[in-house]
Amino acid sequence: MEKALEILKHIEELYVAEPDLDKFERVAQKNPERVAAWDDAFKEYDLVDVLNAIDEFWTYKSSKSRPNVHQLLTMLRCNKEVAPKVKDGVKEEKYTDYAFAFMQRDMKLGRCHHLLNMYQRAVSRIVNEVLPEMISSEEWQKLEVIDRYSKAMQLGLFNEFDEIIVKICRELTGKDSQF
Repeated sequence: MEKALEILKHIEELYVAEPDLDKFERVAQKNPERVAAWDDAFKEYDLVDVLNAIDEFWTYKSSKSRPNVHQLLTMLRCNKEVAPKVKDGVKEEKYTDYAFAFMQRDMKLGRCHHLLNMYQRAVSRIVNEVLPEMISSEEWQKLEVIDRYSKAMQLGLFNEFDEIIVKICRELTGKDSQF
């Protein structure tokens, strides 16, 4: 529970002009399940990594709204390579979050015009909307998440990534890029 309290206090320090750091001690006493849920969400990560993800989120998020658990976990997964998956005794290739990889590619090329959430939406659309159109629904449902990404990559569905991210951005913002 100490880890969760440190995380919540760090967020409070960044996002509130006059932080009340004792507030979380009171929340922990009144609603220990809420604090325990934060603790459980980040149990596999070091506190330093979580605090760095919060700082990174604060630095790059333009609206300066507080991060939720999902957003922080996404950032942590983007920063950490996932261990190889073993299927039928055979190790699959290591992979990193595709959205983060595409964002890094665009940053290196000097053409990054979207925030990470837009990249995540584009990857999600490819895997959850485009891929099911290319294979049978039974096959798609049988595939585990990592296998869906691999299958989409094998079918070349990520070749249209740039067009898909622009389309999503137009749908959500009415323009081709976020900035």
